[in-house]
Amino acid sequence: MPNQPEQVSVETKKLKAKLEVLEARKKMLFQRFQKSFDYIKDLNKAKVAEYFTVGFHSLENSKIQLISVVEHINLLSLKINDEFIPSYQVLEAADDLHCHIIEASKKPT
Repeated sequence: MPNQPEQVSVETKKLKAKLEVLEARKKMLFQRFQKSFDYIKDLNKAKVAEYFTVGFHSLENSKIQLISVVEHINLLSLKINDEFIPSYQVLEAADDLHCHIIEASKKPT
């Protein structure tokens, strides 16, 4: 039984590594929303409008991925620390940006 604490430590290291990857993915996905939102103020510029339109097409998929990643982050965090309180704030923020982006996409440039 003396190996158990070491095994737990190795398992925890693996979970933390997975968590780090998921956190990076979450950040990248959220940045897609932020970037599209930031384009809104300059939609009168042809190149910005083009980037906005191209990015707009992948936002729904990014939203689905973000939901999944946040769910996995919360589950892994609970495995690492049973006192962890799951958070969905990033989803609320992304949803807010998404709504603004959808409304902007409806307006003529």
